[in-house]
Amino acid sequence: ELALDHGAILFQAMHAVKDNTAVPDCDPWPELRETDGIWQNTLTGSRPSVYHYNGGGKRHHIAMESKMWWKQCAEANEPAAHDAVRKTTMRFGDRERSFDEICPGHLDQYRNRQGERVCGDDLISKVAQRHSQHVSV
Repeated sequence: ELALDHGAILFQAMHAVKDNTAVPDCDPWPELRETDGIWQNTLTGSRPSVYHYNGGGKRHHIAMESKMWWKQCAEANEPAAHDAVRKTTMRFGDRERSFDEICPGHLDQYRNRQGERVCGDDLISKVAQRHSQHVSV
């Protein structure tokens, strides 16, 4: 069965609309709370897996990303992991550009060395379990 995700169960658009459109004064930011690296929409009770920082939502990207659970994992911050991200390419029009070209210094600038810990499979399993508890398909 195909349905729209009105409750932001899987997907949360972060664009704030502050005008007289069909959804006036729609701004998800005040409703989001972070606990242990997991963001929850307190209005819907959901914990979306995907966030789209469209339009005015771009201003929330860095604040949210820096608190995501995986940013605290030492494994995600090993040199090989950073190299893989830096080499990831994205297409802009007819040109391929690397992550490092688009966001130079981002990985190091927003790394929290004091907060890092070895996450391992246990934490990853816990995070997956928390997400699955809030997703009903």
